[in-house]
Amino acid sequence: MTLRDALTRIAEIRRDHEWLKDVLAEALHSERKVPAMKADDWLPTSRVPALCPRMHVIASRLNLELTDEWDAQARWRADRGSAIHHVFQELWLGPLKLLLGGRKCSKCGHKHGTDGNGDVWPSTSIVCPEKCDKCSNKWRRQDPFQFIEPHAIDKPLKVRGRIDGLLRLPGYYPEVIDLKTTHFLGSEAKPWSVYRRPRINDVKQLHWYMDSVQCNRGRIVYMDPAAERVEDALVEHKVSFNPSMMHREKEKVRVLREALAEEARPVPACPNDRKLPYGDCPCVEVESLWSGSRD
Repeated sequence: MTLRDALTRIAEIRRDHEWLKDVLAEALHSERKVPAMKADDWLPTSRVPALCPRMHVIASRLNLELTDEWDAQARWRADRGSAIHHVFQELWLGPLKLLLGGRKCSKCGHKHGTDGNGDVWPSTSIVCPEKCDKCSNKWRRQDPFQFIEPHAIDKPLKVRGRIDGLLRLPGYYPEVIDLKTTHFLGSEAKPWSVYRRPRINDVKQLHWYMDSVQCNRGRIVYMDPAAERVEDALVEHKVSFNPSMMHREKEKVRVLREALAEEARPVPACPNDRKLPYGDCPCVEVESLWSGSRD
């Protein structure tokens, strides 16, 4: 490589990396191929409410690979939500003794609120301790104990996730809390605003958590990081357990697993009526491939 070539290459590198936002857009993008779902694969709780059994069964029978893609915008939404969770779980609700879960000491790493295997469950969850049981390190706002979310598992249907904690308000029994980061869209008049009602898929997700904990009460708390005042940043919805809704959710997963296990079974119908809030259900795209393969 000549000196001119080297200088030209350096100029190209500097041009491509002049702005941080451009570097992040490239660096935070990831894409991987995921095999079609199998009958015994575990399902994450967060994905079950919008799950389309029809799409997964068709993809499995065609042996299609699915794409799991993240871009900088998706990372921004996810990581921003994690940061807000940290504020509520570790800096606010934790030291106020309002949230049950596990706690990891910031100094020695000792975990509080675990079973014999070191796992945190709703039944083992505790309020935030004043100091570590092992090293006596005290909780400090500048160095809080890390919150450990309790497991929530449905073993027969192989659905698992972690709950944001058990809320224990004074005078009330503990209830499952689910924290959601969103924008309120600025007006109660808009019909999709979470001011009016919680999103249906958020209610379904909370039901999986309530069912695993055997708790009849839950609460969805929407948090708007763009709000300037704390009273404008929170919208709460109390949710009572609905056995019929939970039955439909479990039946959807059961039908999916049966169709994945036995190809003789018919392809399930789309529970979303082929539409999602922001576009077509994924089954619409794979249906064209399915029809073509049978011509």
